[in-house]
Amino acid sequence: MPPHDKSERDKLLRVIRQVRGRWRWRVVLRSLTVLLGAAVITVLAAAWGLERWRFRPEAIVAFRVVTYLTLVGLGWFFLVRPLARRVTDLQVALYLEEHEPSLEALLLSAVDGSLRQPGEGRTDSEALLERLIHSAVERCERIRDGRELERGSMRRSWQGLAAIGAAAAIVFLGGPSYLRHGAMTLLVPVRGVEASSPYRIEVAPGAATLPRGADLAVSARLVGFTSTEGTLFTRAAAGAGFERATMIPATGDGFEATVFRLRDSIEYFVEAAGVRSPVYKVEVADLPQVERLELEYVFPAYTGLSPQKVENGGDIAVLAGTKVRVRVHSTLPASSGRIVVEGGQPATLANALETALDGEFEVRRNGSYHVELQAPTGEMVAASPHYAIDVLADQPPSAVIARPQRDLRPTSLEEVFAEARAEDDFGIARLDLVVSVNGGAERSLRLGGGSRSRQLTAGHTFFLEEMNLQPGDVVSYYARATDTDAIAGAKTATSDIYFLHIRPFRKDYRAAESQGGGQAGGQGAQDPSALSDEQRRIVTGTFNVARDRAKVGATKFREDVVFLGLAQGQLRKRVETLSAQIASRLGAGGAGGMEGVNAGLVEAAKEMREAEKRLQARDPKGALAPEQRALRSLQAAEEAFRDVRIAMSQERGGEGGGGSAERQEELAELFEMELDRLKNQYETFRRSRQQSSNERVDEMLERLRDLARRQEQEAERQRRLSGGAESGGGSAAAERQRQLAAETEEAARRLERLAREERRADLAEAARQMQQAADAMRRAAASGDRAGFAEASAAAERLGRARRGLESDRTDRLTRTIDEARARVQRLQQEQERIEGEVRGLPGTGAGREAQARQLGERKDAQAGEVADLERGLDRAASDFGRERRDAARKLQEAAEGIRDSRLKEKIRYSRGLIQNAPPDQASTFEEQIRADLAALGGRLDEASKAAASGGARDTRAEALERARDLLRGVESMSERTREQRSADGSRPAPGSRQQAGNGRQGQQADGSQQGADGGRQQGQEASQGTAGGGQGGEAQGGQQGQAGDQQRAEGSSVGVPPEAGGGGGGRPGRMSPEQARQLRREARERGSEAEQLRREMRALGLNPRELDALIRDLRALDQDRLYDDPAALARLQAQLVEGFRRLEFDLRRRLDEGGEVLLSASDDVPPEYRALVEEYYRALAREKRK
Repeated sequence: MPPHDKSERDKLLRVIRQVRGRWRWRVVLRSLTVLLGAAVITVLAAAWGLERWRFRPEAIVAFRVVTYLTLVGLGWFFLVRPLARRVTDLQVALYLEEHEPSLEALLLSAVDGSLRQPGEGRTDSEALLERLIHSAVERCERIRDGRELERGSMRRSWQGLAAIGAAAAIVFLGGPSYLRHGAMTLLVPVRGVEASSPYRIEVAPGAATLPRGADLAVSARLVGFTSTEGTLFTRAAAGAGFERATMIPATGDGFEATVFRLRDSIEYFVEAAGVRSPVYKVEVADLPQVERLELEYVFPAYTGLSPQKVENGGDIAVLAGTKVRVRVHSTLPASSGRIVVEGGQPATLANALETALDGEFEVRRNGSYHVELQAPTGEMVAASPHYAIDVLADQPPSAVIARPQRDLRPTSLEEVFAEARAEDDFGIARLDLVVSVNGGAERSLRLGGGSRSRQLTAGHTFFLEEMNLQPGDVVSYYARATDTDAIAGAKTATSDIYFLHIRPFRKDYRAAESQGGGQAGGQGAQDPSALSDEQRRIVTGTFNVARDRAKVGATKFREDVVFLGLAQGQLRKRVETLSAQIASRLGAGGAGGMEGVNAGLVEAAKEMREAEKRLQARDPKGALAPEQRALRSLQAAEEAFRDVRIAMSQERGGEGGGGSAERQEELAELFEMELDRLKNQYETFRRSRQQSSNERVDEMLERLRDLARRQEQEAERQRRLSGGAESGGGSAAAERQRQLAAETEEAARRLERLAREERRADLAEAARQMQQAADAMRRAAASGDRAGFAEASAAAERLGRARRGLESDRTDRLTRTIDEARARVQRLQQEQERIEGEVRGLPGTGAGREAQARQLGERKDAQAGEVADLERGLDRAASDFGRERRDAARKLQEAAEGIRDSRLKEKIRYSRGLIQNAPPDQASTFEEQIRADLAALGGRLDEASKAAASGGARDTRAEALERARDLLRGVESMSERTREQRSADGSRPAPGSRQQAGNGRQGQQADGSQQGADGGRQQGQEASQGTAGGGQGGEAQGGQQGQAGDQQRAEGSSVGVPPEAGGGGGGRPGRMSPEQARQLRREARERGSEAEQLRREMRALGLNPRELDALIRDLRALDQDRLYDDPAALARLQAQLVEGFRRLEFDLRRRLDEGGEVLLSASDDVPPEYRALVEEYYRALAREKRK
């Protein structure tokens, strides 16, 4: 055959092979599409079957076999069989001819001819065959060898394959989970049958060996499914039938059951919702087990608590560092054993009796423990269940300034009494009063501590005359308490910081505070303290942030510091702007006292800039000193401004003042405008913050009510368990108590954060009560029967106390809201009277009237805005208290309606136009109508105040009892501190005469003169009573300056903090120093004032105060100087006072209880047994405290 002919034949055969290959690919794709669809349906059906049979092992095996056989059969039928069929070249050619008519049988003829062997039947037409093949090859090339024939079919197969795959993915991924688990189980045969099931039951203890006669506690946890029922199947011998027993639901998705007193080995499994666990075997052997545990808690020495024994012990809830002595009573003699503590070293058990072993371990962290005993075989076997260990935290102490609880503005000649209170779970190691002057170095004055007293109340009197203070000086002070925790380390708590702003002792100062008519702009009296008040709030905020740094997270701390830095920066810019305006208007000639004002502002801005830098460096503690120096400079500027106002008033009373007076009046008006802006901004912010705080407190109150209700229910369950009215459920009750404890602790943390933010001692006390309730809940969970009931009752009582405290705050809030509204109306009335007077004095025409009318119009706008805000506040208060205080709420609503009915806001706005355009007589008449409407509004608020007082004032009996308790705590603390001071002075040399501390004003030291004991005593006798709760309007009452004090100031003693209250000075061994005696005498006078108030309350209640009268006489005796020279007589008198006030408090509580005021926190429907046990519990606490 010529080469050319052979080439043509090869081309033709290549075309046939290509067509055959594409045809086979089409068959493969079509078969795979059908096979995939059938396989998906098969797997879905098998997965559904597995779910129906709950993935049991036998079902998994069966469905795997069926699925694999089905897939193999489908693969053979749809894929292998079509591909195994032989396809000849003629069949391919025929296939191509059928699908491509343009070939016109050329290909079929050429293939048929080319299949003949060379020479076979060769004729003269051989050339014709070659041409036929050539023509067929050319025709195939034209149709691209038939490539387009299978393209559409293969595209459809690919699309079908993709569609089936996508649908399968959607079904398996988006459908029920059992489809995915079923597919994995069927298609991944390497996984074991047990591991393939998504549903399983985890059973404890599984296969085990137990002592004969022990209880088998079976717990089952459902994994991957839920069920409402669980069944335990048990059988005693192989081949026997299983017996069914219904299990009870447990915490979470699980069940539990107990097989009591096993005598023989058993097999068991658990079934739920068709899912079965494996079959486990429990072997029974004669092994020792714990029959009973005796526990003895040896508490850390610093707590002062006596060891506590628990006869039938188990779970433990104690302080960290407590040693637990364990005596194990076993069913069989055991030569040894051990206590296995989670996360700790095992404690060895040693023989104590034939069937008892003793051991000891120390509690350090939460966890569990169990007992292991040595079996006869010599191995250690578990002999008890796992018991819980709950570590109760030793809470940090609390410290508050109980009196005066506000900033004061005394003169430098007065006495200021401050009372600090501290409380801790187990004892106050030290209570200090930390004092600083003008941001100088702090000094700690020891007030008491060290006697393991859980509550400590101590007073300290600031004899300001001896501190050589000047007007404008700032004395800051706060209380700091340290507890006795010797395990985790002593913890410290700090109270809020308070300030004494020293004011001038001048008659013209009072005159400046009360003058109003002659000021620039006619705005009346304006207390020029807005700048220093704002700076004081920044100092307080910085102090709180530095104090609470360890209690808050890093994010919260950073946010607080940034906020304080921004606030300080904004105030600095205001001060700098005001200073620049004053400086630009002073000019070369000056303006008298305003130069002093500007100097103070410049110095304050300088210190503020330094404080900003410290805050930006996140050093709030370092920012306190420059902040307080800025506060002192601002107060100096404000004092200078008061002098300017006095001078302006005197000049108006004289014969004029010329241009300097006019410039000074203009600058004074500028200063007062800035003060007004600051005060308005603060009032808006304060009201918004107060509303938010009230909402959060109300939310916490609702949460607390729910917790108290649930705890009372738990206490009732404990009572029934302890009385035998109910059986079982002990573990469930313990778990509920622990859950309640966790929720209570979380609520306590939230309330404690709110207390810090709002500087609320009452909220801090409520949070403390809640934390103590949580501890009692944990002890109740770890105790049994009556002990658990007592602890649950104590928790309910503490929650009740916290709840009553928040409810009392809500009641007091209504009174505060009404009082604030009345004060605002009074200010509006005063402003209206001033405006009315100025309207009557307006000139008829001219430029002067226009300027005055414009200023009056601005004041009218502010007045209308205040009325609108007052109206909104009254509506909100009426809505908030509408359900619980209907009468008062109705009166508040009537007051708000009165504003709308009288159209007071509209009248005020309209009066502005009258002032500008109408004759003065007409405008004045309209102003009288506004004054009458304000008076009517004030009358309605007076009625609301009476309604609130009659329906919701704090119960006088509760107040009297609380005051008696405070007095008892006060005299107890005085007695303890006297013993401590006498003991300390008797064990060390007398340090010499008392000397003033010398941290000079603004940090400068100065040489101070000394004052002898006689001079100090004389000053203490001659000075009038200070400001401990008795000052009016926040001002301390003045006192007379003694002769010794005059001599001291004349000699120029240094500015500084007072000598330490607990320090010596001229005392003999065994006797207190004169300074100590003076402080105690001053505190005794304060206690006497409190006792007098209690006497009035008792008379109002119809109680005979005869016993209290005798105590008041004894308190007066404590104020006698000669008594402190006789330590024995002083000790006897103080002991007599303590015992007398104890009797008084107990008798008062008993008489008030008999009068119907039951001081328990239970609900109205409380069983008598519950109430009796709670009362007995607190009587025991009281007896323990007196020991």
